[in-house]
Amino acid sequence: MITRQNRHAKLPENTDTKSLNQFPSLKDELYLRFYLSSPEEFALPLISIKEVIEVTPNQIIPIPNTSPLVLGVVNWRSRLIWVVDLGKFMGEMIPLNLERRSQVSVITTEYEDTIIGLAVDQICATFWLDMESVVAPTDVPDDTVPFVHGEWLDSENNKSVKLINQKIILQSDKWTSMVKFNQEEK
Repeated sequence: MITRQNRHAKLPENTDTKSLNQFPSLKDELYLRFYLSSPEEFALPLISIKEVIEVTPNQIIPIPNTSPLVLGVVNWRSRLIWVVDLGKFMGEMIPLNLERRSQVSVITTEYEDTIIGLAVDQICATFWLDMESVVAPTDVPDDTVPFVHGEWLDSENNKSVKLINQKIILQSDKWTSMVKFNQEEK
């Protein structure tokens, strides 16, 4: 016999309600936190990420006559994908140094059938973000402004996390001109 449960039933008196608040609500989104070459922390919505891969610098095959923002291509699941230095793309002064590292963190993301790899300095963690706590970005360099759509204040660690979106990156004039540059050089 199947019975219907009352969805509005009261919790038992000894229930720890603090632990209930650890679960995400419907307005929360899961984000991946990472660093570029600067001490600023950024985050992408996890729903837009296919996979995070660690590759050796030797696995990134440089492509001659491409934009300086492109590190090269990498074989990902039997498919060649472009790997872009996300920090340099977003205007960071210090490029990702492939020679000084044994592994490179690459965030694979897709938008309208285009899969790209975004090389970042360091992956931090995933976290649930209450979208109501997102504020307008502050202290964002001019080159980075077009890509940052919000900021979350991490009161626990007393820092801000800049929120970006792969759709904004792939629809940007900078991306379009980079792709056009790569096609003209072929």
